[in-house]
Amino acid sequence: MARRLRTRNTVSPRLKQRYRQLAIVFTFAGLISATWFIYEFIGNVKSAKAESAEQKTEIQNNIIEGFAGRKKITVNPEHLKGKGNILNMPILISLRSDDLKITSEGGKVFSREGNDIVFTAANGKTIVPFQIERFDPFTGKLLAWIRPSTISDNPDLSTFWMYFGNTDANDSQSKETFGNPFAAVWHFNGSFQTSSPVSLAGEYKGAKDEEGRFGGGKDFLAYDKSTSVYQSNETVCFNGNISVSAWIKLTGINSDEFIFTNATSTGGCNFFIDKEGKLVFEISGKDGSTASVRKVTGGTILEKDKWYQVSGIYSQEKDSLSTYVNGTIDRSIKSGVNYAAGNTIVLGADVNLKNGFFNGIIDELRIANSAWDNTYIALSYASESDPESFFTLDGEEVFSASPRLAAINSFEATVKTSNVTLNWQTDSESNLDYFTVERSSDGKDFQKVSTQFAKGNSDQKNNYFLLDPSPVFGNAYYRLKYTSFKGESDVSNIISVHFEMEHSALNIRSVEPNPFKSGFSVVYNSLNPDPLNVNLTSLTGKVVYTNSIKPENGKDNLFEFRDQSSLAAGIYFLNIAQGGEERTIKLVKRL
Repeated sequence: MARRLRTRNTVSPRLKQRYRQLAIVFTFAGLISATWFIYEFIGNVKSAKAESAEQKTEIQNNIIEGFAGRKKITVNPEHLKGKGNILNMPILISLRSDDLKITSEGGKVFSREGNDIVFTAANGKTIVPFQIERFDPFTGKLLAWIRPSTISDNPDLSTFWMYFGNTDANDSQSKETFGNPFAAVWHFNGSFQTSSPVSLAGEYKGAKDEEGRFGGGKDFLAYDKSTSVYQSNETVCFNGNISVSAWIKLTGINSDEFIFTNATSTGGCNFFIDKEGKLVFEISGKDGSTASVRKVTGGTILEKDKWYQVSGIYSQEKDSLSTYVNGTIDRSIKSGVNYAAGNTIVLGADVNLKNGFFNGIIDELRIANSAWDNTYIALSYASESDPESFFTLDGEEVFSASPRLAAINSFEATVKTSNVTLNWQTDSESNLDYFTVERSSDGKDFQKVSTQFAKGNSDQKNNYFLLDPSPVFGNAYYRLKYTSFKGESDVSNIISVHFEMEHSALNIRSVEPNPFKSGFSVVYNSLNPDPLNVNLTSLTGKVVYTNSIKPENGKDNLFEFRDQSSLAAGIYFLNIAQGGEERTIKLVKRL
């Protein structure tokens, strides 16, 4: 029987010792690696927390204090992709938000004029030039122009913030829309004044207020020879590059119809629609030489009763003269002429005021000392023709201006024989120091009437009342301002009453609208058959209108004022006097 051979693995003591040493080394290395991993993990967590805290601090530091909220506005990147940097292009903001309703309608805006709405750059702090075209505090509908210095597909240059809701806001917070290179910009929103920093003196004849492409426009009536003539201004009458643009809606085309001209024998330009319905742009040099796109065949024929964005561009660098219709190039030539400054500025007719009367509506007329290129004009048209797709609005409210100081249950005003009684009730109060009752004659400018101490801290209903011993005659507006021990404040909704003195022979029942744009109506009652003297004076005391009217005894009478002289926006006082009685009402003229 064969014997099984058994083998035995043997390891030398020296080799065993080497194994033990290697095991210790690997174990120690593993401990070091694990310790380093844990250290790195903890460090990353701390770094992430610190970075998050830093970001939160940065966001908090980049909020303008005092506003109830803000929303992010971002230009659609598809519009900007591959376009590079676009300089000084106005962007139309058109939106509706419940947050933009006035507080009495459940919104967060306090000013009926929208004076507590501002726009900033992406950093949340730097206010960009802007101007509100139209604002409806009851629906939260807003039309506004913002003019950043640059937009591009860089998020920091295509993102903006809209702030709203500030009890301390006033007219001074409204910014000029357009500066350099814009020499003049006419919104035609109830006024012939420009919204650029340039002040132009002028005369206006015949053009009527009309609904424009954006807010208000001006309806130039050719049969009435409507014009707007301005004195020469070196800021507007410049040399070199020039761009002219407008939105127009033709009523009819009978001959050459001028939109803008400052042409003379030694310089200037003509921007008009010819009798064939084509857009024409012409320039002149100092030596009297001229260039016109009329030399080029073709061109878009503009139809009546349709809105068009039209532009005329002269580039000194490219020696080119071009016209654009609805963002697309229309006609272009080599000019061969260096554009020189014109003289008297005329809207709606030729420079001699004898021919070329425009027949239709003009809106958003702009003059710039620069030469806009194809990209600029195409983007401008995209923004203004369809603003809802040009930008997106982040609906999230980012912050709240101050904690809820009081829950106002009711706020009422009651007319008594010689005063107005104010009553209000709170459901709760938090660190509340006092109430201030404020009064206004126009719903905009409020003054303090009296104060009332609050309960401080309370979760029960509390009732308060105050008397206004000297109420405003006619329509009066009241609001509550409530202030905490720390000085924080908030404002209630606005309420209104109509106060009349009993046993008076002369009473003003209503003045509407106030503020007004082109006129207002006064309903009054008089027991005296004698004529009434009516005067409208400016804030400086200048009488801008006077009349004598005869009332129907004992009945409600209607007097209508129509602004035929294009009064400047501002504060006016309407005084009606009869016999030994006088009534004065404060009025506000809007743009």
